[in-house]
Amino acid sequence: MFFYVYPLRINGLRLTQLTVQTHAPVYGRLVLRKPSHDHFGPDALCASLYDKESKEVLPELVNAKVAKINVGMHLTGYEQHGRGRKGRIDRHPQSWLCALTPADLTLLVQMIPPRRSGGSGFDPEDDDRA
Repeated sequence: MFFYVYPLRINGLRLTQLTVQTHAPVYGRLVLRKPSHDHFGPDALCASLYDKESKEVLPELVNAKVAKINVGMHLTGYEQHGRGRKGRIDRHPQSWLCALTPADLTLLVQMIPPRRSGGSGFDPEDDDRA
C-alpha cells in the first residue's frame, strides 16, 4: 500500500513538530516483512518504503513495531547505517508517521507532543538521550 511518510528522527534524535512540518513527506509503497535474520526474535518485522520503481527511498526500519493507529500509523524501530567504528553497524532509533493522504499526515504531525525533559520510560518517545 502507498503511504506518505514523515521520519521523526535524524541520527536517533527526535525532531520537533515544526522541523517535521518543514520537510516534504516521502511517498512510497510501505512493506512490512519478516527479516532474513532473527536477531530481534521470531516475531520481529522490518519496514521498508519503496518508490514506484521499487527503489528504497528511506533506510529500512528494523525491529519495527506499530506504536499507534489513528488516522494513520506510527511505526517505531531502528535505522541501521553502514559500517561504523571497528566495522560495527550504527543503529539509531527511528519513528515514521504514515498516512494515506497529505491531509491525514498533517493531522498526525499536529498530534506530536512537545518534547519533555526527563520521562517516565513508558512513552515511545522517552528514549531520547539529548
